[in-house]
Amino acid sequence: MTPPSSRRGSNRLAILAAQITSETYVYGQLARALVAHRDGDAAETRRAVQAILAAQPAWGEQPRREIGKSITSPEIADRLTADLIATGCLPQR
Repeated sequence: MTPPSSRRGSNRLAILAAQITSETYVYGQLARALVAHRDGDAAETRRAVQAILAAQPAWGEQPRREIGKSITSPEIADRLTADLIATGCLPQR
């Protein structure tokens, strides 16, 4: 069972992710996808990843390159890319 403090943190992250209001802002959708994946919400994970791919299809081909366009820290870009790939919602390459 998930400790209460972990659930509170997850709920807070979900609230913060939901506050990024633009449906076409891919980093907002990325945040939603990663939080949903961590929380086990497969439907929301798929929806958010599909929103990313609809807005910017290149994310399906080279997510690391696309993330790296705005995230300049290689470590953070690598982690976000790995987490996005771990959702299993990107097209098979």
